[in-house]
Amino acid sequence: MCRSKQENQKDPYAEMASLLVNRDIPGFVKQVDQIPDNAVPSSDLNNDQWNKYKQRAIYKKTIRFILLGVFLALILGTVFVYLNYEPIKILVYGTATPVPTQTLTPTITPTATQIPTATPIPPTPTLIPDSQYLQPDVSALQPASPLIGQAYWLLKAKDAQGTPDFTDSQVWKGMGSAFYTGTPNTTISYSMDYGMNGSGIYALYIVDSSQMSAGDDQFVVMADGEVVSPFRGTGRVHFNTSKENAKDSWKLIGFYQITTGQLISVSVTTNSTANLNTEPYMVSDLLIVRLSDADAKIIAAMPSGRPMIAFGDDLEGKTAVKGADGQWTPNKEGWTAGTQTDAWQASFQSRPLAAGDAVQFTSPTVYIPAAGNYQLVAWIPANATAEVSVTVYLNGVSLAGDTPIAIDESNSQGQWVSLGKWNLAEAGKVTVSVEASGDISNGKVIGFDAFAFLQAEE
Repeated sequence: MCRSKQENQKDPYAEMASLLVNRDIPGFVKQVDQIPDNAVPSSDLNNDQWNKYKQRAIYKKTIRFILLGVFLALILGTVFVYLNYEPIKILVYGTATPVPTQTLTPTITPTATQIPTATPIPPTPTLIPDSQYLQPDVSALQPASPLIGQAYWLLKAKDAQGTPDFTDSQVWKGMGSAFYTGTPNTTISYSMDYGMNGSGIYALYIVDSSQMSAGDDQFVVMADGEVVSPFRGTGRVHFNTSKENAKDSWKLIGFYQITTGQLISVSVTTNSTANLNTEPYMVSDLLIVRLSDADAKIIAAMPSGRPMIAFGDDLEGKTAVKGADGQWTPNKEGWTAGTQTDAWQASFQSRPLAAGDAVQFTSPTVYIPAAGNYQLVAWIPANATAEVSVTVYLNGVSLAGDTPIAIDESNSQGQWVSLGKWNLAEAGKVTVSVEASGDISNGKVIGFDAFAFLQAEE
């Protein structure tokens, strides 16, 4: 228990404590008052002993202050390191890779003006000037255009070039633009002034003059100076004699694949046996037609791998019915020129059948230039459903087919179908006859559209 003040006054140590107080030692009186009785030596202490006792007390208190300071320093150091980790890390490990100061950047809301995306800007196309030969209206064309196409170019006889030149009176006869020749190995050429203004399949035609041309001639088509093989056809044209031609007509040179910008030129060289009296050549008009997309698909669908020798359409075909005497007589009753987008030239010949009908369609005439084996193919209209038999006539005489020539049109609608292989013993004029056969009943429809003869194996 601590001493009271009265006891301290009687105690010999109280005087010494008073002296220490007078030495201005802060808090010493309080500290002495709180010294337990058992902590004060019972014997008298001299001045040196009290000094030592005082110093020991001060030393202990100092130690406590130092420990408290160290503890506070550790806490403050830890906080400092936590708040300055990155700078200390840089100080210890170096500053080779600076760490950017993290500065919060506010997100900017887009303005009302939007930048267009995902729509590429196409390159500016090189415009092809309109050719002087482009025909905006072919209604007045003579002879009438053989096709309804997307675009037409007409190079007239006066636009052709001759080799030798037309001024050579020893080779060329006639006057003005009406030149003809019977000299072998003479060349006539045509050339477009600008490249074609669209890609596609083009049909090339030459006029078969009713005045002069005769015989077979081979045409050469070039694109940008390079020979182009026909996509369908051979480039060979048979010209009728003036006696056979009652009027001028267009003859197909062939179908050609042409791309935009290609410059087309066409030439023909008279054969080596040309004779003015037997096989003259008349310089004629040249017609170039770009097919419609629908017609281009039909030509592209034609069986490939075999040269197309002749091509015909139902346009000028003839219809007939069989009389009681068994003879066919011309009759157009019931036949109509139907229209379909997937038909050649969007039209075809067709006729609904009634029970017992005996009807026939005969194609326009085409020319086969040499004897040999030929495959006949035809494009069947989409509405045709009749069973038909097919006959081929060469120079007016019917031929017997080597393969079955009876078909059910309902199985071949909207496509090319083979009508058999035929052997021609000689060159000549060929027609195709299609007759209703088999099940002839109400509701059946007989139809006929484009046809072609392809070179076949021997």
